[in-house]
Amino acid sequence: MAFSGLGCVFVMVKAVERTWTREKFLLASERSDVWAMVCLGHLLDQSDPQRWRWWGRAAALGDSSIFLYNFSKQVELFYSGSGSAAVMFAIGKAMQGHVNEETKAIFNDSNINFDSLFGSAKQAIAFYEAQLQATKDAMRA
Repeated sequence: MAFSGLGCVFVMVKAVERTWTREKFLLASERSDVWAMVCLGHLLDQSDPQRWRWWGRAAALGDSSIFLYNFSKQVELFYSGSGSAAVMFAIGKAMQGHVNEETKAIFNDSNINFDSLFGSAKQAIAFYEAQLQATKDAMRA
């Protein structure tokens, strides 16, 4: 909690380098501080898979809003040819096991427009699973 608070103070004051602030949020995130995970994700670039790793962990721990609001744009970018495979993999990994078609919930959040997000979620998970399978096939070969 203290690392998270320190990071917040320095983001607002802007008196310390962004790197130092990122380090404090990382320390807090590694100690399961959900708010720090979200803040750390904001400090990382959209094309950094770590952003999606941390936002995915925060979502799995109960704060899914930032992940759910942003992931479908990254899926669109990937399929249009200008997105990152590493980001797509991280999104799919984060979402695997957290999409429930029956209850129309993602990360146990049913207060979302499930129908508008489900297609992107399914694509991201399928990409992740295909990459895992390709890796396993390559290892067997």
